Amino acid sequence: MASISRLWIGIALALTIVAGSTGDLPSWAQDSKPCPPTTINRGEPIFGVNGRTSIDVLACASGEILIGQGQGLPAINRPSFTEVDGRFLGIVEFSPCDLPLGSDLPGANVTFSFVSANKAARAVQTLALTPDKEKPTLTTTSKPDKGTRVVAGQTIVVRMHASEQYGADRLGWQGGIKKIQLRDESANRDVAPHWEAAEPAPCKRKQWEQTLEVKYAVPPNPPPVIRLRAHAWDHAGNEDTDVGEFPTGEWYGRLIWKAHQTSPSGGGDFWGTMDLSLNDAGNGKLEGTLTGTQSQMIGGKCKSQTVAPGRLTARLQGSLDAGKTMSLSLADPQFTPAKVGPCSYGGSPMSAPGVHSWPDFANVLRDLSPTATGGFSADRQYPIPQGSSQFRVNLQRAKGP
Repeated sequence: MASISRLWIGIALALTIVAGSTGDLPSWAQDSKPCPPTTINRGEPIFGVNGRTSIDVLACASGEILIGQGQGLPAINRPSFTEVDGRFLGIVEFSPCDLPLGSDLPGANVTFSFVSANKAARAVQTLALTPDKEKPTLTTTSKPDKGTRVVAGQTIVVRMHASEQYGADRLGWQGGIKKIQLRDESANRDVAPHWEAAEPAPCKRKQWEQTLEVKYAVPPNPPPVIRLRAHAWDHAGNEDTDVGEFPTGEWYGRLIWKAHQTSPSGGGDFWGTMDLSLNDAGNGKLEGTLTGTQSQMIGGKCKSQTVAPGRLTARLQGSLDAGKTMSLSLADPQFTPAKVGPCSYGGSPMSAPGVHSWPDFANVLRDLSPTATGGFSADRQYPIPQGSSQFRVNLQRAKGP
């Protein structure tokens, strides 16, 4: 490291000698008048656009600038200067990957040494490349296609492609693809295999793109909807995801709900999701299953949160009226209340009863309206003591036989 520093000093001295060997120095190179400190990029981190950047130098004299990284030899740049209010402004454009042993990784340091015949104008500053705050782009395909009905024992092949290449959605410095993983949300588990890079690498050695293909076996007694979510991370922790839904019935969808109560003690929030799967039973009848979760958060002095969501399962019965309306109802509901944490002052609040037992829930799945895509939906609100609730349900027909 000391040899590199001596090299920088030697190059700077050589440039100074050359600058001062042409005879009498011009007026701007004299030390007789005050010279404000030279600023390099205003001392700010270095932004990048598609792997390149530009920095500004504002000095009381013109000169050359050395640019280097780590153990690499510095590169010499002679910018064109414009006089602005008695000072000299120069713009330097470069790519870190063009520097000897250069690195374009976010956070990498770049050292600038401004060399001028005017000693007072000389300056050295080390600046960092700005952090990577842009997520990678993840695209997925599958066999069968998303939304296709699947059965126990069938194999779903998911192909995931992640990219950190520059484009309209990604302009700054990039760290490269770190990890790709497929997760079975319906079973709350990762699906092997996954891909992961050991360390970030700069420039041409960077992991700009990566593809992973994973095979998933549909388990026995599958849930109403198998939900496979693909994840891609870069080395900065930015993430992109894509989800594929594979129903196990001829009709499938989701019910999402929330409720809020106010009270002198602070009130609370309640919410949950339910997956629905239905099959035609003939004569306009429908049969299926529902599975869901329920959570809560109590405010005010208590400040209790859900530790483990409550779980609801039920059979579904219903009818389809010539494609005009769909009506459903629950049969044999089984509910396990949520486990909730203690209040901040001690003691535990009560866990809310299952939403299926709330007075207006029986109306949530009745007379669902047809949608433009051939499905059925509803968006409904109901009053509850000291508050209100909202239920949104969407159902669509699965692809395939």
